[in-house]
Amino acid sequence: MDSPIAALRQLADHGRQQLALVSLTPPERRRLLGKWYATSHDFACRAADSLARHQDVLAPLLPYGPADIQAQRQRVLVLERAEHELAALAQQARDTLLLERARLYQMSSGVLTALQWLRDRPFAAGPALELSGSVANLRRERDRRNERIRRSKQQARQGSAVRSAPR
Repeated sequence: MDSPIAALRQLADHGRQQLALVSLTPPERRRLLGKWYATSHDFACRAADSLARHQDVLAPLLPYGPADIQAQRQRVLVLERAEHELAALAQQARDTLLLERARLYQMSSGVLTALQWLRDRPFAAGPALELSGSVANLRRERDRRNERIRRSKQQARQGSAVRSAPR
């Protein structure tokens, strides 16, 4: 394995195969959303019990039996657990990405701080003028970022003021 991404892709492919995962279109998703609710597991168990009790009259009407319902319920439980594990993994990836981005920003800001310190040193020898271009370049990028954050916060405050205004 030459990279962590390749290993993750291989693991994901293996998981897709093992769990027999499918992809739905947005209309298919919308159509299926109402088919599940909080007590569906209990409903499925009661349905399997009823089917077992009345199999003599229901068998000609249904292409599945109580064992099929129980097997489908077990598949749903496995997929629910898989979804939980994948959601936890995705959250850890987001948290780690946030942490690593913050470290990268701190390192980059450290370069700017060090360059500014060297540039602003009194009695600095010749290279101080050469540092000014780098400082200006890095400050420009950071200032643009800070301005976007400031505008975003200002818009959020204005939006919350509009939402909280009496009607």
